[in-house]
Amino acid sequence: MTRTRIRRLVRACRPRSGRAKVELKESQLTCMYNLLSGDLSQNFKDYPSDMLLYLKSKDVNRANCRSYLSAVGAADFSVASSLLNKDSLLLNEARTCLGISGVKLSTDNLEVLGNMACTLDSSYIQNADPLILEKLQVCKDFSDSQKTKRQFLKKYMPKLRKKKTQKRKLKRLFKQCGARKTKRGAGCTVGNITQVTVNDGSFPFGYDQTQFDLCLDIPVLQNNLLSICEKVDDDDFQKVILKKLNQAYPSGISDEVVKVLGSVSRVASLDDISKWKITKIDTLAALMKADDGPWEAAKSKAIITKYLNTGKSLAVTELNSIGSNLCTLDTSTLKTITTDSIRNAKPLDVASCSSEQKRVLYEISNTSFSSQRASVFYNLIKTYLCGAPLSDVVALSNKSINMDINTFRSLDPNVITGLTVANVQGLMGYHLQDLKDFENDTTVKSWVNKQLQTDLDLLGLGLISNRTTPATAPPSSAGTNPETNTVTPQGNASGLNATLTTKPVTTANTTSGGVEIAKHPAFIFLAALLTTVLQILQQPA
Repeated sequence: MTRTRIRRLVRACRPRSGRAKVELKESQLTCMYNLLSGDLSQNFKDYPSDMLLYLKSKDVNRANCRSYLSAVGAADFSVASSLLNKDSLLLNEARTCLGISGVKLSTDNLEVLGNMACTLDSSYIQNADPLILEKLQVCKDFSDSQKTKRQFLKKYMPKLRKKKTQKRKLKRLFKQCGARKTKRGAGCTVGNITQVTVNDGSFPFGYDQTQFDLCLDIPVLQNNLLSICEKVDDDDFQKVILKKLNQAYPSGISDEVVKVLGSVSRVASLDDISKWKITKIDTLAALMKADDGPWEAAKSKAIITKYLNTGKSLAVTELNSIGSNLCTLDTSTLKTITTDSIRNAKPLDVASCSSEQKRVLYEISNTSFSSQRASVFYNLIKTYLCGAPLSDVVALSNKSINMDINTFRSLDPNVITGLTVANVQGLMGYHLQDLKDFENDTTVKSWVNKQLQTDLDLLGLGLISNRTTPATAPPSSAGTNPETNTVTPQGNASGLNATLTTKPVTTANTTSGGVEIAKHPAFIFLAALLTTVLQILQQPA
């Protein structure tokens, strides 16, 4: 793709009035930046606002800092990895550019900062112009340090719900500004909960756990279950709901009731779950919704197993519904997934899976996509590469796949350890610059420190290794024939049918006294050279 075409593609993703925002992942945004690096204009509105998060100080002329901040103020700051520390870096740039001293923010400051207001801590929020309240309305959630008054949270809690704010954060916010506890002996003193009460946008503010229990009658709960489950975020309140449902349905809770529980389902015990009917895919899908919060592994496994025991299988719809909860299942269950199901399902999030589970899923997906050409194969299988053996990953390094940094970081740690500088350069292609941006990441740092500085210098990234001498040659790894030093790929070598072979290496004869080496300097040099060559040959190609 020519640079002109790349520039047009990036420009087409810019924010435009009356059009929906083009949603891009971090790997796509850094890719755009890397491809345009050194050729960026100062007309920042020509670029996707989220891409502007990755610009460096050298990319912005001092005289244009205000227009840059105004453009980046339209970005979604949650896109950038926390490792990059963009929130504080950009705030410091804004303070310098706008002349902000202390924690007071004027109307003009807030207009320029835009969505950056969502990253501010409580000291700025409490000392800002009232316009801050309007700016905060677009935030998806509040950070732990953004502590504000109860009335503010009460007013904006409904808006946070509509913006799909994470349930765990809504729980903390409600805990922070909930009602004071009352004595149980007082009875229902706040007021009986009715349909009118439930429909109020601030419900259940004003109730503590005791009052919520005493004031909520079972018939009202049954008739308003969906609304109540959507609005109640506190764990203790949710346990009250489950207790009353068990009382209302002593013989078991039907699919129709279970599928509207939402985040309330997350506080259920295994005993509660054993009483649920989970016979329909709609029920399973509703229970697995990520927006309602994460599942404890044992509970997720119990739910999925309960569904499968009704005669169902892990077909395409099931895989799409289960998502990352797939990792709570036994490998024996995962092995029942067919290649067709993996091929037709959405890419699955397997990050939380064990190494064994990842290997199983990789083997199935490798078979599913092996007939595709290299670039297509990579894009289809990259979600599952975390379970790939070293030989398969090395084979991909010769296929110009341009692996993004997140996929690299997700690889098996033992595989990453075995990758040479040349391997990583071949794998990452034009994403190579991201190694420098993520040099403080534990995985990247560990790999860097296993490389010779002379090898790293060939990348021209300024990466610094704490290793200065060659390491002892590692023993032959699984899948390597020590006689021929042939790397035989496990599986289908990433669908590339790659078998990498080198000539056998003859080592010096040994005795009980050690390796016999002539004392002549030429022989000593030759022995050292052969040792180095042997180390290189023993590394997977």
